[in-house]
Amino acid sequence: MKKRKVYDNNYKARVALEAIKGEKTISEIAGQYEVHPNQIVKWKKQLLENVSSLFSKKKDPKDKDFLFGLAPNSSQFPIISTH
Repeated sequence: MKKRKVYDNNYKARVALEAIKGEKTISEIAGQYEVHPNQIVKWKKQLLENVSSLFSKKKDPKDKDFLFGLAPNSSQFPIISTH
C-alpha cells in the first residue's frame, strides 16, 4: 500500500502562491511540484480565504497557525511582485 505524502506548510504556501500568480497553468504547476491539480486548487482556495487575516488587528495568540501553519510575523512568506 502506498503511503500518503505529507507536505509541509512552506511547500503548500509556495505552490498556492505560484497558482495565484497565474503565470503557469494548474497542470504545469502540478507537474513541476509533483502535486495533484485538485490539491493545488484546494491550497489556493485556502490561501485566498485566509489571506485577509494577515491584516487583522485582532490576532488570537492561540491561533498562531492561521494560514497553512505559518505565524503572521513569519519571514517564511515569499514576496510577490505585482508588476
